[in-house]
Parts: sequence; C-alpha cells; structure tokens
Amino acid sequence: MDAIAHNRIRLPCHPSALANVVPNVLMTEVASAINRLSEQGMQGQHLVYMLKLLAEERGRSQQKRNDIDLVWTGEEVLGTESRDTRVVVRELFSSAEKNVLISSYALDTGEKAKVLFQPLAQRMSESSDLQVRLFINIKRPYGKNLKSEAALLREFSELFRRRI
Repeated sequence: MDAIAHNRIRLPCHPSALANVVPNVLMTEVASAINRLSEQGMQGQHLVYMLKLLAEERGRSQQKRNDIDLVWTGEEVLGTESRDTRVVVRELFSSAEKNVLISSYALDTGEKAKVLFQPLAQRMSESSDLQVRLFINIKRPYGKNLKSEAALLREFSELFRRRI
C-alpha cells in the first residue's frame, strides 16, 4: 500500500488501480472502502498505516490457520480430498509439538489402538511440553451407576494405559 503513500494510486481510488496489490475479486470492494475513508477525511498516510496493520493481522491469522489440521472420519464429502484417517492421525501424532486435542465418542482398544496411538505416546515421552487432551465418552455400564465419576475416569485411564 506504499502505492497510496507515493501517489501511484490516486484518491479517489479506481478498482483497476489496485490490480497489483489486491486480489481481483476484492478490488471493487477495497477501492470503495478506501474512497469512503478518504471522503471522511482520512489522509493517504493514515490509509497506508491502517492497511499495513490489517495486512499484518491477516498474515498472523493465516499462519494460525495453517498451524491447525482438522481430521475427520465418515462419509466422503463432495469436493474434499480424502486420505486414510489412520495414516493422517499417525503423521499428526508423530509431529505434534504443543497441543493435541482428541474428540471421539468411542475409542478402539487392543492392537489397532496401540498402532494408532504409539506415535503420540512416543512424542509425549520425548516432549514434556506436549499437552494432550481427550474428550471422549466413557461408557457407564448400564445398571451399575454406583461408581463415582472419579472412579470411572481412573478405571478408564488404567485401561487406556494397559490396552492402548
């Protein structure tokens, strides 16, 4: 947006003047906003400052979005690329650095689960900074509601460590 500061883009701004600095689909909207702010008294140097701040924020926001991987299972959705969930999850677990959040209604136990969670267990051993949170349904056996939630969580935790 130095183009505004150096008078390469004149005010009022025409959308085509933004061709080298704004995506085509946004040129009209951005030019209109620049013109409204100019009409309200905002000077070129103020517009430049505001637009630089906005660009910096967008860059940080995009970086945060790039740092998040969402993995889901289920039916194929038109227009999405699919990979084997097990392969993707193992890759994500083996490269986890800060946080892992797992949300599931049910977890497999036994060999399948051991193979799936082994990379995460390895990363947890390697990095004390890695935080792992599980949000899962812990089934309370029907008719056996006598145990406290703490007891159920303790039993699940022990089962998870033994079998998974």
